[in-house]
Amino acid sequence: MSAGKGQDDAEHGHPSSSSVVMREPVEVQPASISSLSQGKVEILQYKLAMLKQLKSSTILGRGKALESVNNAMNRRDVRTNILNATAVSTWLVEEALNPNRKYKLVQDLKSFYAWRGIPWKPPRIKRQYTSPFLVRVLSNVREILLPVKCREMD
Repeated sequence: MSAGKGQDDAEHGHPSSSSVVMREPVEVQPASISSLSQGKVEILQYKLAMLKQLKSSTILGRGKALESVNNAMNRRDVRTNILNATAVSTWLVEEALNPNRKYKLVQDLKSFYAWRGIPWKPPRIKRQYTSPFLVRVLSNVREILLPVKCREMD
């Protein structure tokens, strides 16, 4: 039999309450996060900061747009994310997107970079003005139905 509970615990690998072993502190290196994750964290912080200033629908739309840019940057180069303003500008110029989509992305990125304090000179993107969807549909319907009405009258 053992003499005391403290010794019995030590024999089985459990330190007793009276014998605490002091070890040297171990320096823990922070885990490196991917650039994609770093961009996502920055976008999330931006969305949280904008809660008091913008409507939730605006925040959601901007967030999705910024996340799509972040993902596109990361697909081009694994070490790049939305925080690399030069790479974002190059991507906007080279990518085959609708000019109105590019225009919206530039507006969202301007707001994000201003909030983040990143200097950015956006590329010049001209917005294309189009007629509303309903007007385009009705003009197409007229073009289709007009020849049919003329044939019925004959």
